[in-house]
Amino acid sequence: MRSFTSQAKWADRLVDAWTASGHWCEDSEEFMRSFAAAQSLYGSTQSPFSQETIGNFYDGSGRSRISLLRIITTLTHFSDAAGVKNVDIYSLLGVAYQASFKMNQERNRTQSICDWPLWLARITESSYWCDPVHVSPERVLGPTAFARLLVVLAQRNALNSIQFLQRAPDGLSPTTSLAQIQQMTHPDIIRRFLHISIYRIKDYMQGAVYLRREMPARAGVVFYGAAELAAAIIAFVDLTGDTYTQATVGARPALVVALGSLAQISMQMKQYKRTYSLALTAAEVDGKSNTGERIDPNLVEVYRRLARDAKKALDLQ
Repeated sequence: MRSFTSQAKWADRLVDAWTASGHWCEDSEEFMRSFAAAQSLYGSTQSPFSQETIGNFYDGSGRSRISLLRIITTLTHFSDAAGVKNVDIYSLLGVAYQASFKMNQERNRTQSICDWPLWLARITESSYWCDPVHVSPERVLGPTAFARLLVVLAQRNALNSIQFLQRAPDGLSPTTSLAQIQQMTHPDIIRRFLHISIYRIKDYMQGAVYLRREMPARAGVVFYGAAELAAAIIAFVDLTGDTYTQATVGARPALVVALGSLAQISMQMKQYKRTYSLALTAAEVDGKSNTGERIDPNLVEVYRRLARDAKKALDLQ
């Protein structure tokens, strides 16, 4: 990460890459006119633009966008060590903000990455299990990146002071203005963002519930994405006191259920260390939650029992 952030104008270049990844997709009419013109000129059989070409374009664009969001999110966990400045955070806010709010259903904005190595398909023993290369879709990873950027600003006591800035900080991306920064970090906008994020978590987890029986491993990566977003929101709220508590009701129980579900799936895959850690964490988060945000005690007991069973399995190894 330090090598990445040592490059000249790295934040500006990241913002430029984001803008380029969505240029045509944000103006689908222009793209479709070009496609129709090519078909009209060459005919449907000789046109250089096939339906497969269009699909590949959207898939590639979607993968580019979420990969950029993944980089931003990961950077926030090492922001101090990597030398990420506040002005870099300000520049990246716009990227995460755009990915967090209005969500169209274009193919490039619903794309996710979940790839396992080819050799794994020929292995049935659980000891050879490995995690996929997974990147959540934009509707989940966008809010995660935005929440994590807010966390860094809150940790540095730099969030509230943004509203009092008189001029744009030196080094700010040319595509970002002071007015935009102040809008994105305004308390009303943040509350709206938090409400939207809670809805996205619940909606995303609902999809994982349907996957669990037939595709437990795929369901696991969905629960992981939901847990990451919920954890980012909770980290932000813990740093800002009671300011945003009402806007985040539901985040803690969602995190508990996501972690507990991951523990159950990990046990199914015979990943005992992971099961033990996830199950204990789920029970711990629930125990630290306010009474009104605790989940069904019977479900918490299931998680504790999972931890005990995983510990026994580890002791036998």
